[in-house]
Amino acid sequence: MKTKLIIGALFLLLFSAFSPVCAAESEGTIKTILTAKTLAHRKIFELPVYVVLPRNRGFLKTPTGAMDKGSRITLDASTLATPFSTLRIEFEENKLKERGLELKSRSEFLWNGKPALLLKIFQPLDDEKIKGQWVLLIDRKDHCWLINGAYEAKNQSSSAEVLEILQSAWWDENELNDTQGATITHGTIETEGTPFQLAGLSQGAIVYSKDGMMPTQSEDGALFVLSRIHNIYTPVNKRDEFVKEKCNGIVLGDELEVASLRDVTIDKMSGKEIVAVTDNEQEVLVYQTILFDHGTCHVLVGIAYQDHEKNLEYFRTLAESYKLKLSL
Repeated sequence: MKTKLIIGALFLLLFSAFSPVCAAESEGTIKTILTAKTLAHRKIFELPVYVVLPRNRGFLKTPTGAMDKGSRITLDASTLATPFSTLRIEFEENKLKERGLELKSRSEFLWNGKPALLLKIFQPLDDEKIKGQWVLLIDRKDHCWLINGAYEAKNQSSSAEVLEILQSAWWDENELNDTQGATITHGTIETEGTPFQLAGLSQGAIVYSKDGMMPTQSEDGALFVLSRIHNIYTPVNKRDEFVKEKCNGIVLGDELEVASLRDVTIDKMSGKEIVAVTDNEQEVLVYQTILFDHGTCHVLVGIAYQDHEKNLEYFRTLAESYKLKLSL
């Protein structure tokens, strides 16, 4: 118990030490965080959230946020069509441990009036390096905002910088309430009836595996991944070529043999489903459905190294359950 108190005290000290724009006050066991917009705040995400970036860094825009090559800090943000209560459970220590992730700290707040969860997570990589991540989850009723800052875990300076960036997160609730347009969110799938479960988030994509781990340790190596491509308009007569090109980029270094290509309609969106296998001794099943939604493509990808027939059935079930939510 004493150790837990010391760790908690160190975390709160770290949090306040790098928070020039945040004011916090006790409210039972929950802290209240209030941020104020400054002239330094910038909108770098698709989300209507503004943050302050360090002046000494050269952040470049990416499709899901920004990155600084010098410090190797990457910032991403997504809207997840999953309730906050569900994600709170998925980010519990035992759940993360099952996926090979180490929870370093976890605190809950009322952040600008909204329930929020701030986590520090370490993720071992294949090359024996460790990736550090600060993750901020913000409750938006039937969906969540997720802001993720990744860095090299051994670099404490980068950790402090990422924490300070996330702490500066600000949005105008009144502006959101007055907005007439809708924000496209990640869709959601129904995993019931399949062995798949949420494994984690990677560069704006949502990853599912059979053991809930990323990378997966399941015997067949099966994964199902949800992602999006923005600002791309593909004419109907070019869609076959487009999906084949995207499918060929899934398994690097291997040629693919297309087994089937067909039209699909999911959640009132037209799309293309392609099924292929790699042309080598160990055939890898590659499944991809791309749904065309104006200037956004919703990409659903399944990969399996064994039991192709059964996994193809699972992939189709998951894809057909995809639902896109629109939120103000």
